[in-house]
Amino acid sequence: MSKESNKRAQTSKANEYNSNIEFFKEFGQVKSTTNATKIWLRNLEEFRRGKFVEEKIEYVSSAQELDKQLATYIAEMKQKNGQQYSASSIRCAIAAIHRHLVKNSVITGLDLHNQATFPTFWEVINGKIKYPGEEHSTLLLEDFVKREDGGFTVYIYRSKTNQRGAFGSRGKADKILIPYNEEIISYYEKYISSRPRDADPEFYLQEKDDEDGWYIIL
Repeated sequence: MSKESNKRAQTSKANEYNSNIEFFKEFGQVKSTTNATKIWLRNLEEFRRGKFVEEKIEYVSSAQELDKQLATYIAEMKQKNGQQYSASSIRCAIAAIHRHLVKNSVITGLDLHNQATFPTFWEVINGKIKYPGEEHSTLLLEDFVKREDGGFTVYIYRSKTNQRGAFGSRGKADKILIPYNEEIISYYEKYISSRPRDADPEFYLQEKDDEDGWYIIL
């Protein structure tokens, strides 16, 4: 075999080798993306079961209804151990849901990135991603503000309870929206209405024994 023929053969093998590498890299990425989408969609549908009409998310035909359902999911989503998801996990969930809906939704031209079409969804996302889980225990009852649509706006303050004076500023607050959903909102309303009048201002009540009675954390 001439030097020129040998060189062409080596070049051909190198190109084939590189093509195979690219193929398996792309295949791995596609497979990983597909698996992530399946996992998050299963998580979403498990959450929706019993809360909304028994139809898969891609069959929700109203953008307004889809906005409400997805906002409720993002607001309430937690890991199996009860911990909040990380910001990166929330972004992965959103990306997976978006991929699925772009391909399968009955809503023509759906784009979850359109904040004008999905305002509540994005307000919840922005609040959730900023939300520091360790601040959860410092919530006060007054931080839950009822909205006209029946849901709640929750203000999450950066400063710790023991770092502020009685009349001092509580620092900067992030907002989380809890969209109206009868089952979820009724739970909050029942808890709030059941609080003793002389209860501490913290939203989560701790067990307390004294002459006047007791109350417990929910």
